[in-house]
Amino acid sequence: MQDERSYVAVALLWGVIFGVLLTLIDAAPSLLAHVAPKLDPSQRDNVPGWLAYNAFYAGTTEEVPFRALVVTYLAATMPGAWRVGHYTMNAAGVVAAFIYAGSVAGFLTLPLLIAIGQFVCQFALGVLYAYWLEKSKSVIAPIIGHNVSSVTQYALMLGLATLLV
Repeated sequence: MQDERSYVAVALLWGVIFGVLLTLIDAAPSLLAHVAPKLDPSQRDNVPGWLAYNAFYAGTTEEVPFRALVVTYLAATMPGAWRVGHYTMNAAGVVAAFIYAGSVAGFLTLPLLIAIGQFVCQFALGVLYAYWLEKSKSVIAPIIGHNVSSVTQYALMLGLATLLV
């Protein structure tokens, strides 16, 4: 039996949770040193633009290629399922999540522990997004979860940078 839920409410909740978690990972060195996290000048100087970008655009530009295209293609060409407890999904979603996490984790630009933390969080998000895509047959929940996560992280980083100055 297919689950016909939209997963939008779940995406909103998990988006906030992972936005907070990613903020803690990215800001960990600054928080431990009791200094404000450094933001790119464009992120500091164009707050409405960056809020809009993270709230409406970021998820669409990554979820359409990774979930709607890569997961859908791999699911059609590669057999296998992945099970955790009573949750089952096509293994293609896990493969795509691994590729996605590796592409956004920052291994070339960030300290290793932060990059590993980002990879783990982004992998978990990628698996969630692929699960929602498969079960709802729509890319809407992954886009919303991604956008909520991005805007939560940006808003928190901006808040930390402002409060800790």
